[in-house]
Amino acid sequence: MFTRLSIFLLLSLAFVPSSVTADDLRLIELRHRTAEELLPILLPVVPANEALTGRGHQLIHRGSPRTRQQLEHLLARLDVGAQSLTLTIRQTSVRDAERARYSVSGGANAGGNVRVYATRPPGAGREPGASITVGGNSGHLRVDASARTTRGRDESVQTLRVRDGARAHIRIGQSVPHVRTILTLTNNQTIINQGIELQDVTTGFDVLPRVRGDGILLEITPRLSSMANPSIGLVNFSELRTTVMVKRGEWIDLGQLGGTGSEVRRTLLDSASRREDERSTVLLKVE
Repeated sequence: MFTRLSIFLLLSLAFVPSSVTADDLRLIELRHRTAEELLPILLPVVPANEALTGRGHQLIHRGSPRTRQQLEHLLARLDVGAQSLTLTIRQTSVRDAERARYSVSGGANAGGNVRVYATRPPGAGREPGASITVGGNSGHLRVDASARTTRGRDESVQTLRVRDGARAHIRIGQSVPHVRTILTLTNNQTIINQGIELQDVTTGFDVLPRVRGDGILLEITPRLSSMANPSIGLVNFSELRTTVMVKRGEWIDLGQLGGTGSEVRRTLLDSASRREDERSTVLLKVE
């Protein structure tokens, strides 16, 4: 009776080029990672006339010793135990606000010599604005106007620990109040009860980090929920996924990533803003 390993070897040989002899066959045992995880990284270094297959914690290579040496060199860095990674999330909200100030004083009658001139209103400081004074022999009229733009900034930094290959969730959202209607039947009478409850609009990002040599492969999935019908609390949900390679300690802007889903990620960040003049950004760093 063939063992499971023997059957696996025979099936692997069926997909190997005939130009490679059986003497070039080598079985490579993996310690920490699976063949399914490592094959996408190792296959690019295998020439077309050679073969590399695997399953579970075993790889089978048929080819030259030189290629095998390259594979072993890569495995020394890749086939390691799951590392503990630190995710740092920096959320920033910037708000712009404008304030206008107007005042009118004095009085004037028709007739007399009239003059008009513009100056900076008193107390305006560096605010843009002007004063218009109409004066004559019979009185004067003064109109002051000024405008000021202020900018507010809120920033929060969070850190969390996650294992290599484990998924972490970054939440950006708010609880939305809506009216819930409940019909009850008591003594053959229908009673309508209404109450206000909070429903979580759970927007955010799922981040799945995988260590790849000196870099980290990030799989980022934005989760965007929106209130389709606030009166009944119906929430829409959409999901897209993006994969990006980053360096350790490198800050990335989740709203500026290109590729599929970039508009969804930007909309997600905008949904976290409570006002039209508020802009939100989320930066992520993996160490």
